[in-house]
Amino acid sequence: MAKYLAKRGLALNTGAPVVFKSPASGLPDKGRHTTNWYDVVEFGNYDAFIAVHGVWALDCLSRLYEALGDAPAAAATAAIHAAAIRDFNALFWDAATASYADWVDTAGGRRSYYYVDIPFTAIIAGVANSTQAAALLQHFDTRLAEIERTLQVKRGNIWSPPGNLYPVADGDCVQDCKAFPSYENGGSFFHSVGLQVAALGAVGRADDAVGAFTSFINSGFGDVRGWAQQLYWGTYGADNTLVLGDPLNTALLSVWGLLRAGFGVVPTLGGLRSINPPATSFEGAVYNMTFFGAPVCVGVAGGMAVFCANGSGVPLM
Repeated sequence: MAKYLAKRGLALNTGAPVVFKSPASGLPDKGRHTTNWYDVVEFGNYDAFIAVHGVWALDCLSRLYEALGDAPAAAATAAIHAAAIRDFNALFWDAATASYADWVDTAGGRRSYYYVDIPFTAIIAGVANSTQAAALLQHFDTRLAEIERTLQVKRGNIWSPPGNLYPVADGDCVQDCKAFPSYENGGSFFHSVGLQVAALGAVGRADDAVGAFTSFINSGFGDVRGWAQQLYWGTYGADNTLVLGDPLNTALLSVWGLLRAGFGVVPTLGGLRSINPPATSFEGAVYNMTFFGAPVCVGVAGGMAVFCANGSGVPLM
């Protein structure tokens, strides 16, 4: 993955940003379109959705080199990763609106519909700093409340985050997406709740993360155990209609976000790492996992993640 991205923009070269640049123009030219999952809008050129994953991949690659004992490669990749974070934020971040642009087209035009997977992933991957992360989530909370008021949606009926927070302009749609919410123009995709929960944990809002997961899993989604990928929650069709029979990675990703935020611990190549204070409701909870083939138990005691039972011998960083 890193080699693929490096050939297409994630390499230090002639002064260009160390950010993935897709072959699509980002314009409604009906030519080469999106190279990412949001296939009904014209993402392209400098593409934040793919770019944020590319920046994250560089961090992962650096850690792989470190674990393999290749210190020069680890240091060189870490330097590119640091440059990629700077360039990503310089290119996409807008402090005035507390949001990232979704893409910048070949004419320099910025699109800012707040596709939530971009900021959530930026927070999880450490691409957004603590100030940015807090501002992004505050923006999300405020706008979601506004959507609920405007469209008269009862609090709790939007089980997972809307795909984007602002209606997409006609010219940026490959298909008809005039109605908001509909499909990828404001429709809720269940995988995003996992990213939302993990992002909340990353900024120290573990209790809010557990609350978001609880609302999600106790909703109608819980009845189908993940056998749908999306919810039409608003004016598009009937309220709370499950759409499509694709489980995708929705159920597992939501649990991943909950365990990550609730216990505040993630596995790394060097051991288990504490990333945020555990949720207060997780006091006394136990997380049994397999770490590099060995059973490990992590619990929450006194508001901290601690080893329990057979969990000794693995570093908790």
